[in-house]
Amino acid sequence: MKVLIATHFFPPNHPGGTEAYTLGLARMLRWKGHASSVICAEDWGKGNTWYPCAIDSEYEGIPVRRLYWNWQRAPDPFVQLYDHPAVNDLVARFLQQSQPDVVHVTSCYTLGAGIIRVARRAGLPVVLTLTDFWFLCPRHTLLRGDGTLCSGPEDAVICLSCLGQGARVYRAATRLLPPAVVARGLLLADHLAGANRLPGLRGYVGDAMRRLSYLREVFDEVDVALAPSRFLLETFVRHGFPPERLRYSPYGLDLSWLGTLGATKTGGRLRFGYIGQIDPLKGVDIAIRAFRTAGVADRAELRIHGDLTKNPQYAALLRQIAAGEPAVSFRGPFERAEIAGVYAGIDVLIVPSVWYENTPIVISEAFAAGKPVIATNLGGMSEVIRPGVNGLLFERGDVDGLARAIRQLTDDPALIERLRCGIEPVRTIEAEVDDLLDLYASLTSRQETRVSSGRV
Repeated sequence: MKVLIATHFFPPNHPGGTEAYTLGLARMLRWKGHASSVICAEDWGKGNTWYPCAIDSEYEGIPVRRLYWNWQRAPDPFVQLYDHPAVNDLVARFLQQSQPDVVHVTSCYTLGAGIIRVARRAGLPVVLTLTDFWFLCPRHTLLRGDGTLCSGPEDAVICLSCLGQGARVYRAATRLLPPAVVARGLLLADHLAGANRLPGLRGYVGDAMRRLSYLREVFDEVDVALAPSRFLLETFVRHGFPPERLRYSPYGLDLSWLGTLGATKTGGRLRFGYIGQIDPLKGVDIAIRAFRTAGVADRAELRIHGDLTKNPQYAALLRQIAAGEPAVSFRGPFERAEIAGVYAGIDVLIVPSVWYENTPIVISEAFAAGKPVIATNLGGMSEVIRPGVNGLLFERGDVDGLARAIRQLTDDPALIERLRCGIEPVRTIEAEVDDLLDLYASLTSRQETRVSSGRV
């Protein structure tokens, strides 16, 4: 079977969770004798043209078509962040050239949702894995510009007020006028004069409800949408997405690296770890503040694994919080081939995210490595962590609550062993791909029946 995977970015230059999942999926399909290929964006924010160009390459033997363009140069940046006609055209031509049997989308974040319609018009089944809240939220996190949680889109003005907080022009205007007044004005200007093309407003000004309406329509053309967390599935259903197209399907992990993990360390200083993006959304500052508040530096340490160069301002804040505490160390980024060593170097993983997340792959990886997890009691994270069984939970942003959990584990090393014993096996990418192949086969068979009966 030939499977084309469409996603936002792909390794080696993009090491995020969705990228790692997509790589594992493509790799396992090929290992099982199927032809997988990938189409993605590579650099979509630089250059002088909004029209994408395609460059073919390979990564680990997987054919990859990478698209390059500058979305900020588009005639209508806000709309073309979710429906880019030129990207759609390139994808349509690629489908004609590559002739896949099925298209599996793991993210529309860069390519836009128009690619789903392109695939359906080509007569292809479409499977969508929902890796975040992008279909609901232009910020894709359901986190407002002021850092508070959002339950979902309600109104175009409210959404624009949230988005606008990322734009200097909006922030300046709201010093003089109420935010709702500024948002209504920008929304009207967008409809009449294309204000979203102005420097400082690109990507921040647009009608979020029109966007939502379009994405709901496109969603109806998906054959099956897979939700890795029940929280995400229920959130989409609550906002009018058809439950009959949604299935709960936890991530499967590529665990080929486990064979080089080595034995779990016993004795010595307790090693807490953070592994992931260095971003305020991930709450790394909360982890460092909590570690210092816990006062356990004589018996424990905190290792931060992640690329500090991606967000220099936030990285500087983290270094400031950690200043003078040698028990907090910044280990920098790592290659995927080094992942076993990273997990071998920690005893407990901390996941202090301040947004709902989905089901962070890093939690499942930690469980696979036999490492208990302390995480925020929120969204998909709280689904997989059972307090006192395989980890501990603390409330969103609660530095003192996380500090108590850190002290609890440091004071009672036997608890860590009990939590290790409570960790259940995680789903592997091989098991997920077996299920996906059954799904692909049923969808392609259904499509062939429709074609032969003239119903397409």
